[in-house]
Amino acid sequence: MAVTLPSLAVANESAEHARQVRADWLFSLQDGVVSMFDIITQACEPDGRPLLRIGLVRLLEHQDGWSRHAAITTINQTLRLLSLPELSARGAAKLTVQWLVDARSGGRRQLAFADAMDSKTQLPWPGFPYSPQQEGATA
Repeated sequence: MAVTLPSLAVANESAEHARQVRADWLFSLQDGVVSMFDIITQACEPDGRPLLRIGLVRLLEHQDGWSRHAAITTINQTLRLLSLPELSARGAAKLTVQWLVDARSGGRRQLAFADAMDSKTQLPWPGFPYSPQQEGATA
């Protein structure tokens, strides 16, 4: 049985469509229409496959108030939480949404990423950790 490959024109058209999908979502993120987690969720859908190739540094940078340095720091914090070695800026730029949602990690990467995204600057309640939480008290 012979395998037929798509023509070069069809392959180029598919690649251009995937680039356009990624660009549209990143512009929507930059404009505040969607969140980073919307993009990650959409990437897991059958029609969101092109989004899997978005780099995590790029994804973080497109959010309002994020710099490249902050994005790389967040990715390295994620790697530390996973007991993996930190990466250079070039190495961090190679990690993609696909790496993040890879089922072989059992969700550990997503949990570590979510934990690294939390700034942890707010105390859980006033007086934490030296006084017990008062009923109904929140930060």
